[in-house]
Amino acid sequence: MQADLTDDELDELADLLDATPAPLAPLDLLMLDGYLAGVLVQPRLVPTEEWLPPVFDTEGRPLPDDADPAWRSRCTALIERRKAALNAGIGEFGGFDPLVADVDRLPPASEYEPALPDASRALLPWVAGFQWAQDCFPGLEE
Repeated sequence: MQADLTDDELDELADLLDATPAPLAPLDLLMLDGYLAGVLVQPRLVPTEEWLPPVFDTEGRPLPDDADPAWRSRCTALIERRKAALNAGIGEFGGFDPLVADVDRLPPASEYEPALPDASRALLPWVAGFQWAQDCFPGLEE
């Protein structure tokens, strides 16, 4: 199976995503995980040049040309490794362990949010990322 990211590499990737140049609005690590799964289940193979840009900005803006090449390279390498590990898990075992929020570390729910069980709160960022993939690639045909 493809070597998945270690905990340290996941932390590093989270920090790299947080360092995406402003004013871009990147996915966070948990949303990225759902997004990658959503890309993998598309009805056709989505090329990297199509699925990677929406990771770095939810409004469709491209990375600036002057973005640090070392940052871009490392971030992309970690993202592609996580995607490959998810793909291997799906192909070899029929599933994978998604990255989910630690509900004990989440801020308290707002009084304006619907009350959700802890399991739903833990999965919400992952599901949002999966939905983002569906929004980015609607109606893909083979």
